[in-house]
Amino acid sequence: MGLNDGLQPPMTDVFTHERRTWTYHPIVPDILRTTQLPLPPPTPDNTLVKTERIKAFALSSRDAAYWGERTRGLDFTRSDHANTLRFNRVLWAGLRGEDLPYPTSRSGRDLRIERRKLLVAAARRRIRSPVAACNQSVVGQCSRSPE
Repeated sequence: MGLNDGLQPPMTDVFTHERRTWTYHPIVPDILRTTQLPLPPPTPDNTLVKTERIKAFALSSRDAAYWGERTRGLDFTRSDHANTLRFNRVLWAGLRGEDLPYPTSRSGRDLRIERRKLLVAAARRRIRSPVAACNQSVVGQCSRSPE
């Protein structure tokens, strides 16, 4: 914990001595359904409604071979042990595209301001991006063709 944590008021108000029943229903992202993970079958309760925004981010534009090749040599055996700079650059190139340069400075922009507009704009860019084209070998079908 750091200084900011230590200066915060206690969280005792969020806890209680009474036991309350609750349930947890995880949402399984579509991208996980393209893996061999032991996941529950899709149901309306564990699947997101397929809005344009959800579709834009639902499936990776890269297949497992791409990510395996790019992350080869990174140490994922322990948390926070991979080379952060290299991993961030791999993520940038894989998610934003090889042609978009990695940012070298931060803008300092407060992304909490007009967050909804920023997310909508990002989803629109993702829908139009050739990087967002579905990978036929992973998905088996594609709702839109590459540009």
